[in-house]
Amino acid sequence: MRNQGELKPHEAQDAVEFVALLRRLKEQSGLTYRQLDERAAALGEVLPRSTLAEVLRRQTLPRPEMLAVFVRLCGDGPRIEEWLETRERIAAGGPPHADPVPLPRPAASGTATETAATGTSHYGAPLPGTSEAALPASRRWRLNTPAGWSAAVVVALALASTSWFLMPDGESTPTAGAVAEGWSRIRPVGSPSLCVTEGRQRSGAYKNAIAVQRSCAQAVPPRTFVKAVGDGTYYIQWDHPDEGVGCLTVLESGPAKGLLEPWEDCGSSRLSQHFRMEPVNGPRQGAYRLRPAHSGLCVGINDSEVGASAAEVIQQPCTGKSDQEFYIEAV
Repeated sequence: MRNQGELKPHEAQDAVEFVALLRRLKEQSGLTYRQLDERAAALGEVLPRSTLAEVLRRQTLPRPEMLAVFVRLCGDGPRIEEWLETRERIAAGGPPHADPVPLPRPAASGTATETAATGTSHYGAPLPGTSEAALPASRRWRLNTPAGWSAAVVVALALASTSWFLMPDGESTPTAGAVAEGWSRIRPVGSPSLCVTEGRQRSGAYKNAIAVQRSCAQAVPPRTFVKAVGDGTYYIQWDHPDEGVGCLTVLESGPAKGLLEPWEDCGSSRLSQHFRMEPVNGPRQGAYRLRPAHSGLCVGINDSEVGASAAEVIQQPCTGKSDQEFYIEAV
């Protein structure tokens, strides 16, 4: 395949130029429509050859989910966010960018003044109902030690609803609809007594705070706030009484690739922080699939660790199984 650097999606002026670049991307990949369809199916994705052919014939923008799968299969995966950002900019009627803005890449260590590119999770202004004084502006989350958590738990108990801590195992299933903004809890369908909250990678390869599942009685802090981005996607924000506010961000490289880490720097162009919350139909009605906007993949529980406390929440190919479905409930 020829050098993908020949293509500059950020320079596309409109849908016509953008789709023309997609046709060139397919030509450079050397893949047929049938091969793209088959490779998508192998990854648990859907990219019907007839639909793709129609998209590349037309002069209108493809859906973000289809675009992400197509770009990745054509071999330009490292630039998925650039393609998606360009699509969103054209859809909104904005001018072309002179050059794409590189996104920060987190690592495992650093100081509180470093950017996310050197591994620091940053946290900013408090969310509604939280004292400004209780939230330092830029600090790393501490390791989960009893001493580091004792004061924070007291504060969280004063802030959070008692129902967060006294959940019976046999809770009723919520009814899925449009996700409302506000304080929420997120529970894996496969392990409904567990909640998505802060933890650490169990292998120890990555030291920063990441999203894991653990007992809902131990899930606060941080509190979880679901906030609409405005394009049909949502931020999942964590609010910690010591560490402040951070948006869950899908990590794209390094030992924590695919894991979700809270970053203070939330942005409308940072699609790795935007999640589509798709209602699930069928026997597990009332749940949602979380799909990062930059990739079109699904958020799930790390491999076979569905019922394990502290199992990592991770981006992975969609399977349609319950380990990639979540209850999202207002609290």
